[in-house]
Amino acid sequence: MKNTPLFPPRNKQHPKGRGKQTQHAAHTTLWLTCGSNEKEKAPTPDFPGRTECLKLLRELNREVSSCHLLALTLGGSGDCEKLRQELKRCRRKAQELGKATKGKLQNCNCSKLSEMNKKEVARLWCLLYCCFHVLATEMRRILLLQQRFALYKPSSNLINTGLPEYESSLRIFPYLNHTDVSIGDKMLLDWTERGQLQREIHEIECTMVDVKALADSSGADIVDYHHGLLDLEDDAEGCGSYQGGDSETSSFVEDSSMTPQHRQCVCGVMVVAISVFVLAAVLGVCIAFISG
Repeated sequence: MKNTPLFPPRNKQHPKGRGKQTQHAAHTTLWLTCGSNEKEKAPTPDFPGRTECLKLLRELNREVSSCHLLALTLGGSGDCEKLRQELKRCRRKAQELGKATKGKLQNCNCSKLSEMNKKEVARLWCLLYCCFHVLATEMRRILLLQQRFALYKPSSNLINTGLPEYESSLRIFPYLNHTDVSIGDKMLLDWTERGQLQREIHEIECTMVDVKALADSSGADIVDYHHGLLDLEDDAEGCGSYQGGDSETSSFVEDSSMTPQHRQCVCGVMVVAISVFVLAAVLGVCIAFISG
């Protein structure tokens, strides 16, 4: 019986110039030649504004990722006013970067570019659309969680996740040091912030429509994805419930507009009034009993 080796023998390397040895690159379907010492480099797309677009897209991706990570802590024990202010800063910074990237890509004249550069422009449009799509999804999530877990609503209880409150060591928020603001004013500001957030979501959705049209004109193929779990229009008890609820919100703010100091004063006055009334009643009974 002939013994067959478990592993096939290695291919012998041919002398220089007489043959070529090939190897398969990882995660690719290309076979790269290794016979010559000269490294064959693929041509790199290059057109005016490409470097600036890539830089803006990297910064946009960083801000969207930060927004996603911070949004995961909403409604938990780490939720606080500083966290929501940082989320507000991240989303607005991402919107500014997205608009700047869109303007840079619009300045690229595809009619004067080569076929390779046209594909690169289409790829950048797809990346920009994906960043806008993820940002809009995260903003819907933020809007939903801020509605369900209002910071200043008595009936809103945060989930104990074991995480401490968010504290930013890099940024200082001087406007958060005012502790004399009433609960009603804070609730009104929170409600106004949710309305502003919904308007920003609508603006991003309109921008996504424009970006998709521009990407289609450049030859890009973009697939739309729909997140049914984050659809605000179908949520009757969620974020859309405050759109026409001005009277409900105002009445709720009026009921909770007093600070704890005001409540203590009111309780003290009521106790004194009740004590005086009881004392007057007792004195009246005593006088009637003595006179009778």
